[in-house]
Amino acid sequence: MRKYNEEYRRNLPHIQPDDGLFAITYRIKGSIPKSVIDYYEEEYEKAITKSKEEILAKELFFDITDSYLDRGESHNYLLKDTVSQIVINSLEYYVGRYYKLIAYCIMSNHVHIIIDKLGFENASLTAIFGSIKGYSANLINRELGRDGYFWSAEIYDHIIKSESELENQIKYLINNPVKAGLVNDWRHWDCTFVDEEYIDF
Repeated sequence: MRKYNEEYRRNLPHIQPDDGLFAITYRIKGSIPKSVIDYYEEEYEKAITKSKEEILAKELFFDITDSYLDRGESHNYLLKDTVSQIVINSLEYYVGRYYKLIAYCIMSNHVHIIIDKLGFENASLTAIFGSIKGYSANLINRELGRDGYFWSAEIYDHIIKSESELENQIKYLINNPVKAGLVNDWRHWDCTFVDEEYIDF
């Protein structure tokens, strides 16, 4: 698997050491209209100017865009059982080689995942999720009878630095369907998984 720099910037800054715990989100291409993205990117740049902390601004950008995605207004392909299963299979493919899978939640148009890369074969998140997204996109396009890019090019990645932060990230992930008004209890959302080691959070 191709190696990448640990730190780089595309539209957002990315810090991806070989080892660590990460919260990751990726979405379907076009699930946020360009006009909305342009507005959020303007707000993101303002946040950087005000705080001078690019990572804090990145987290604000994530909070705003994730709230938009939770509305599920477009590109709801992942609600189809056969499509969500392709996503699950793609996430499980590299378990034990590149990461431990702590949790995931598949929403209508985006995916949240928490992984632990400590002690596994070194590969950047960019490389790992480039492969996961490419593999799943081909199968999903075939399933849906469509072609072209399926996933948005960029992922959101966040380094988890403490046990309390990990607990908060897991709670945020599993409660996404509840926050979106899809279920009253996270356990009722079929496309949520939490490793039993962390289920007491």
